[in-house]
Amino acid sequence: EQVEYKYLARKADGSGMEWQKGDNLRLSVEDSAKSLTVTDDWDANGKHEITTEYGADDVDEGASGECSTHTEQPLVTTVFELPRELKYGQSLFMVGNDPAIGSWDLQKGLQMKWTDGHVWRAEVMLPAGWVSC
Repeated sequence: EQVEYKYLARKADGSGMEWQKGDNLRLSVEDSAKSLTVTDDWDANGKHEITTEYGADDVDEGASGECSTHTEQPLVTTVFELPRELKYGQSLFMVGNDPAIGSWDLQKGLQMKWTDGHVWRAEVMLPAGWVSC
Protein backbone atom coordinates (compact mmCIF):
# COMPACT_ATOMS: atom_id res chain seq x y z
CA GLU A 1 0.00 0.00 0.00
CA GLN A 2 1.26 3.48 -0.82
CA VAL A 3 0.63 6.68 1.04
CA GLU A 4 0.04 9.52 -1.42
CA TYR A 5 0.36 13.15 -0.33
CA LYS A 6 1.11 16.75 -1.25
CA TYR A 7 2.18 19.92 0.58
CA LEU A 8 0.19 23.13 0.80
CA ALA A 9 1.17 26.56 2.14
CA ARG A 10 -1.69 28.77 3.34
CA LYS A 11 -2.73 31.30 5.96
CA ALA A 12 -4.70 30.23 9.03
CA ASP A 13 -7.93 31.57 7.49
CA GLY A 14 -7.41 29.37 4.41
CA SER A 15 -6.42 32.20 2.10
CA GLY A 16 -3.23 32.52 0.11
CA MET A 17 -3.12 28.83 -0.83
CA GLU A 18 -0.05 27.63 -2.69
CA TRP A 19 0.13 23.95 -3.66
CA GLN A 20 3.40 22.17 -4.18
CA LYS A 21 3.85 21.85 -7.95
CA GLY A 22 4.11 18.53 -9.76
CA ASP A 23 2.69 15.10 -9.15
CA ASN A 24 1.52 13.83 -5.79
CA LEU A 25 4.29 12.32 -3.69
CA ARG A 26 4.14 8.60 -2.92
CA LEU A 27 5.64 6.63 -0.08
CA SER A 28 5.64 2.89 0.59
CA VAL A 29 6.14 2.04 4.25
CA GLU A 30 7.86 -1.30 4.84
CA ASP A 31 6.50 -3.73 7.41
CA SER A 32 9.90 -4.14 9.03
CA ALA A 33 10.38 -0.39 9.55
CA LYS A 34 10.28 0.90 13.10
CA SER A 35 10.37 4.56 12.07
CA LEU A 36 10.94 6.67 8.98
CA THR A 37 12.21 10.19 8.40
CA VAL A 38 11.19 11.56 5.02
CA THR A 39 12.91 14.72 3.79
CA ASP A 40 11.10 16.22 0.83
CA ASP A 41 11.99 19.09 -1.47
CA TRP A 42 9.27 21.55 -2.48
CA ASP A 43 10.69 21.87 -6.01
CA ALA A 44 11.86 18.28 -6.66
CA ASN A 45 8.96 16.50 -8.30
CA GLY A 46 8.45 13.24 -6.41
CA LYS A 47 12.00 12.93 -5.09
CA HIS A 48 12.67 12.53 -1.41
CA GLU A 49 15.32 11.24 0.94
CA ILE A 50 14.20 8.53 3.34
CA THR A 51 15.99 7.38 6.48
CA THR A 52 14.59 4.13 7.90
CA GLU A 53 15.20 2.68 11.36
CA TYR A 54 14.65 -1.06 11.66
CA GLY A 55 14.09 -3.13 14.78
CA ALA A 56 15.79 -6.54 14.98
CA ASP A 57 12.56 -8.25 16.00
CA ASP A 58 10.31 -6.48 13.48
CA VAL A 59 10.66 -9.09 10.75
CA ASP A 60 7.99 -11.78 10.93
CA GLU A 61 9.02 -14.98 9.13
CA GLY A 62 7.04 -18.17 9.35
CA ALA A 63 8.66 -21.49 10.29
CA SER A 64 9.39 -22.13 6.61
CA GLY A 65 11.14 -18.76 6.24
CA GLU A 66 8.47 -17.53 3.84
CA CYS A 67 6.85 -14.13 3.95
CA SER A 68 3.80 -13.87 6.16
CA THR A 69 0.73 -11.74 5.64
CA HIS A 70 -0.47 -9.62 8.53
CA THR A 71 -4.12 -9.69 9.45
CA GLU A 72 -3.74 -6.30 11.09
CA GLN A 73 -1.82 -3.50 9.43
CA PRO A 74 1.01 -2.23 11.69
CA LEU A 75 1.66 1.49 12.09
CA VAL A 76 5.07 3.12 11.65
CA THR A 77 6.17 6.42 13.19
CA THR A 78 6.87 8.67 10.19
CA VAL A 79 8.49 12.11 10.40
CA PHE A 80 8.13 14.40 7.41
CA GLU A 81 10.55 17.30 6.93
CA LEU A 82 10.37 20.01 4.29
CA PRO A 83 12.81 22.94 4.11
CA ARG A 84 10.79 25.95 2.92
CA GLU A 85 10.66 29.67 3.64
CA LEU A 86 7.07 30.89 3.54
CA LYS A 87 5.42 34.27 3.27
CA TYR A 88 4.60 36.01 6.54
CA GLY A 89 1.47 34.51 8.11
CA GLN A 90 1.56 31.26 6.12
CA SER A 91 1.84 27.78 7.58
CA LEU A 92 2.67 24.51 5.88
CA PHE A 93 0.22 21.63 5.71
CA MET A 94 0.29 18.18 4.19
CA VAL A 95 -2.76 16.37 2.93
CA GLY A 96 -3.09 12.92 1.45
CA ASN A 97 -4.96 9.66 1.08
CA ASP A 98 -4.47 8.40 4.67
CA PRO A 99 -6.78 9.54 7.51
CA ALA A 100 -3.70 10.66 9.51
CA ILE A 101 -3.07 13.30 6.84
CA GLY A 102 -6.64 14.30 6.11
CA SER A 103 -7.97 11.80 3.53
CA TRP A 104 -7.59 14.57 0.91
CA ASP A 105 -9.82 16.91 2.99
CA LEU A 106 -8.03 20.28 3.22
CA GLN A 107 -9.76 21.07 6.52
CA LYS A 108 -8.32 17.88 8.06
CA GLY A 109 -4.81 18.21 6.61
CA LEU A 110 -1.89 17.94 9.01
CA GLN A 111 -0.35 21.26 10.02
CA MET A 112 3.43 21.08 10.16
CA LYS A 113 5.58 22.83 12.78
CA TRP A 114 8.32 25.31 11.91
CA THR A 115 11.82 24.51 13.23
CA ASP A 116 15.16 26.32 12.99
CA GLY A 117 16.52 26.72 9.49
CA HIS A 118 12.99 27.04 8.04
CA VAL A 119 12.49 23.27 8.18
CA TRP A 120 8.87 22.27 8.68
CA ARG A 121 8.23 18.98 10.53
CA ALA A 122 5.29 16.70 11.21
CA GLU A 123 5.13 13.29 12.87
CA VAL A 124 2.35 10.81 12.07
CA MET A 125 1.62 7.12 12.40
CA LEU A 126 1.22 5.62 8.91
CA PRO A 127 0.22 2.10 7.89
CA ALA A 128 2.98 -0.27 6.86
CA GLY A 129 2.66 -2.71 3.97
CA TRP A 130 0.62 -5.87 4.32
CA VAL A 131 3.44 -8.34 3.75
CA SER A 132 6.70 -8.70 5.62
CA CYS A 133 9.68 -10.80 4.57
